[in-house]
Amino acid sequence: MQREIVSPRPPVCARRARRRRYACRAGGLPRRCLRPAPAHSRRARRLHNWPGTAHIIDLRTLRKLKRVNVIPDKDRRIAEITANPTRKFYFDNVRALVGEGHNQYVDDGFPSKDGRLVYFSRPSFADVVAISVRSGRIVWRVPVDGYRADHMALSPSGRRLLVSASTARTVDVIDTRRGRIVGRIPSGDSPHEINFSRNGRRIFHGSIGLVYTDMDDPS
Repeated sequence: MQREIVSPRPPVCARRARRRRYACRAGGLPRRCLRPAPAHSRRARRLHNWPGTAHIIDLRTLRKLKRVNVIPDKDRRIAEITANPTRKFYFDNVRALVGEGHNQYVDDGFPSKDGRLVYFSRPSFADVVAISVRSGRIVWRVPVDGYRADHMALSPSGRRLLVSASTARTVDVIDTRRGRIVGRIPSGDSPHEINFSRNGRRIFHGSIGLVYTDMDDPS
């Protein structure tokens, strides 16, 4: 499973930013999810939900510039989840229901303003990580409230990262410089899509309700 978005964010590869156009790609979403961005600020990211990888892609040439492992700590996280019956219950159900039989290792991703980090939400691990583009190492990790992390939004300043905590009926507000939750925004069942207004003063957010099985069909 992949997601595809184009957004006006700074390029991940800073040294190539001045001479290349980039877009944010993460395969599989409908074309309506594509949003035009200024040519100078486009860069590509293709996020692979099930294997837990991401590719940085040059939009002009469609050449893959770098492959990022979004789950370098996979073994450690799996061990923690296995040792906790409640977390294991949610982990298994995320795979069986939302993941259609696959673990959801990466859902959303945004580059930091200086292009050195990429922030990823990892649904099955219920966390958000900041990964160094250069080294591939996790710089910080923030467990979200509840048992699943979903869509994110990065403020225009790059200092606040919002992440929908699917099972906690809340949106966690993360300080990107310190790597910690500094606020919470109440939501409804299954917090989902979230975006900042252009000036960063407003947040647009929607929850989708409990729609995990065919029995949840409101009709």
